[in-house]
Amino acid sequence: MSKALKTAATHASVCIVISSFIVAMARLLKSDYLTKFFESNLILLLVALLAINTTTISVIMTKLRELSNDPGVFGRTRSELRVSIIEQLCLIALSALVLIGSKSQPISANIPHAAFVSDVLLLAIFCYAVYILYDTAESVFVIIGFEETTGKDQDA
Repeated sequence: MSKALKTAATHASVCIVISSFIVAMARLLKSDYLTKFFESNLILLLVALLAINTTTISVIMTKLRELSNDPGVFGRTRSELRVSIIEQLCLIALSALVLIGSKSQPISANIPHAAFVSDVLLLAIFCYAVYILYDTAESVFVIIGFEETTGKDQDA
């Protein structure tokens, strides 16, 4: 198993555990807010997070190009940023499948706790997408820290 796949599985597992707790609490409180919210807004939110992430990545890549004349220096960074975009596209597709499944009569009739599982998966998808955005934003701070230590950005 590749390192990227192990990392993704670890983050997904953490998101599922956290989401399970939150959905269980919402069920105990008899609140259907999350269910209704994600049914109406999840795909739109994921597309918006993808747009923000893509814009942030373009800023990062521009700054990396300014920091080095050798495009191969940041090859691993470029591939990791590409993976984050692919992950987000997969999350959008997965959320559509979960939303379709959550409204399926045969699934809800034959699978116990299907509504709970779909709510957990939808919240986990959202949490994972937010984590991807956080991870990308962290790279901005790394670049800023690099510029501060090397004095590369003398214009400011």
